[in-house]
Parts: sequence; C-alpha cells; structure tokens
Amino acid sequence: VPFSHGLLLQTRWDLNLVPANECTSFACAGPATKGGRIFAGMNKDVTEKAREAMILLHMKPASGPRKLLIAYPGSMAGPGMNEYGVCFFGNSLYGGRIRNNSIPQPMMMRLILEQRTAAAAKNCLESVHRDGHIGFNGNATVCDAQGDMYCIEMFGDQIAVVAPNPEDGFLVHANNLISKVPSMLEIETPSMSGNTIGRTSRMTELFRQQHGCLDEDSLKEVLRDHEGLPFAICRHNACYPGRQPGFTCMSCVAMPAEGRIWFCKGNPCENPYFLHSV
Repeated sequence: VPFSHGLLLQTRWDLNLVPANECTSFACAGPATKGGRIFAGMNKDVTEKAREAMILLHMKPASGPRKLLIAYPGSMAGPGMNEYGVCFFGNSLYGGRIRNNSIPQPMMMRLILEQRTAAAAKNCLESVHRDGHIGFNGNATVCDAQGDMYCIEMFGDQIAVVAPNPEDGFLVHANNLISKVPSMLEIETPSMSGNTIGRTSRMTELFRQQHGCLDEDSLKEVLRDHEGLPFAICRHNACYPGRQPGFTCMSCVAMPAEGRIWFCKGNPCENPYFLHSV
C-alpha cells in the first residue's frame, strides 16, 4: 500500500470523509461497581453506511502491546483496550478552534493504546497537545486496570482533564463539554442532534440508581436504554439536519483488570454481546 494511501485512511475524519459520531462513553470502578470491579465502554453511533464498514480488530504488532478495538478498515487504531488494560473510548465535540497541523485522530488513539496506565495516556496527550500536534475537537475517556480514569477534552487549541468524584467512582461523557472551562464553554456549539445533555443526564441517572451494584449485565442494560428515542443511548434512525440518519453501530463493555471486552455489533437491544479477550 503506498504511503499516501495509508495516510489518507488515517485522515478520513479530518477531511470529513467519515460522518461525525455522537457516542456515549463511560468508565466506572470502586464505589460505583459490584465488588469494586473496573469497567469502561461506549455505544458508538454512526450512519448506517459507516455501521456496515465497522470491524472488530485484534492487533498483535511486532512491538508494543496487543490491542482489541473497533475501527474502520485501514485505520491504525480505534476505541478499545490494550493488553495492559488501558482503555480508550471517545466522543466528538463541537466548536473548538481547529489547528491545521494536527496529527490524524487514529494516531492519537494509537498513542493512547500504546501506554501502560491511564495516567501515562493522559500525560502523553497533554504533552502532544502542548506541542501543538492535536488540533481537533474530541473527548478521550481513558481507564486502566487499576481503576484510574479520566475524561480528556481536546478542544482545538485548548485541553482539559476531568477526574471522577471519589464518592461517585464513575465518569460519563456524550458530546458536550463536562470540564466547565469558561474559555471552552464560550465557543462550544451544540451537537448535531442537540440531545447530548439528555444522554449524559440519563446515563448518570442510571448509574446513580444502581450505584455500588454496576456490573457487566447492568451496564449492558444501560447501553440498551431507549429514553429519548430516537436520540437515546441506544440510537435508532436518529435524523440529523442535512445528514444521514444515525444508529448505534457497536456497543462495548470492557473489563480492564480482566483483559476482556463484551462487544455487540449493531443495536444492543436487538443483538447479543460476545466476549473477546485481548
């Protein structure tokens, strides 16, 4: 494959050749979960055409950790987990000042999934952003096998990190800023559907209702939730102005300390989850 072709495959998001996603991600551990287990995951929402192209990829590189992730064909990374238990799940954000010298988004995802801890992933992103090499809008929800977790909001030329309230033990993120940095909020624009706060609030509500009892089965039920249809956590035929309808294409519940991920292709209310090991 010529280098130029491979590079084009990594820049599809930046060239708007892939529709923007409206996903809902989470991480939870400690006081939030049954037995203090650690989980992270997301519902990934895209157009129907993009949903058909999505694949589950098990990467075993000659150097670096093994990775299990979801991606478009040809991408060097995507949401998922590495053999050390570092997880990455992401969300689109809207309104930040884009920098033109940014690395492609899959390269940022690959950098995260090369790390051994969530703290190392956070430090790596902060360093790369400080050097001016991340200029797109997006959130990275990262978690590791020790239960450390962060939401890292990259907003053009700004970045903010959110850690969980120790009493909560969880983070939830959709397509709106949760860091509440005034200079970022001033230029934030609504997501395509305008319902992102509803999804954030609904997942937070469900987590609080089951606080201390969250496990893989209850998290799957959260990801099947239909309140607010068609723009629910489990999304069906959600129409965006001027765009194709959006659907949940993949649902994931990762267990970082156990090295396994539950994956569901399509809407989790209609399709089964299958367990995969990194």
